[in-house]
Amino acid sequence: MQPRSHDTWAWCFFLAGAICLGGFWSPGCNRTKPPEQVSVEQHLRALGVAYGRYVAQHRGEAPKDEAAFREYLTQAPDVLKMMNVNSPDEAFESARDKQKIVLRYGVAPKGVPGESKDVIAYESKGRDGKRFVVYPGGKLEEVDEATFRGLVPGA
Repeated sequence: MQPRSHDTWAWCFFLAGAICLGGFWSPGCNRTKPPEQVSVEQHLRALGVAYGRYVAQHRGEAPKDEAAFREYLTQAPDVLKMMNVNSPDEAFESARDKQKIVLRYGVAPKGVPGESKDVIAYESKGRDGKRFVVYPGGKLEEVDEATFRGLVPGA
């Protein structure tokens, strides 16, 4: 029997999340990063994994709005724990710029999981002219403003 498309996405997101988060917590990694940045990166990666899990569990459909994603997080305490937060309210704020994380609702990943260039979330302001952007599955990149404008036109 062939796996259903959303089953394939579920496994791909699970594996991509495990690889991202596993590598993130590997001994010796992140020695040169300040603890605050490590925490922010961990939080944002987990948010990307949660978004990807939502898409996988909803047959390829991205959350349509904050209420839908918030409801999902309420029912996923393991995801909140992975983000080091106690409630969905805390999940939507970046510790680095103290601003709300912008999620791009309705953006479902296209192509191969882990290789999508569709930004699903980003920091509102960031720091020192750079902000983190999050891709499906938890891939994270810190970009300058010009790069950000190319990735998220109209933001």
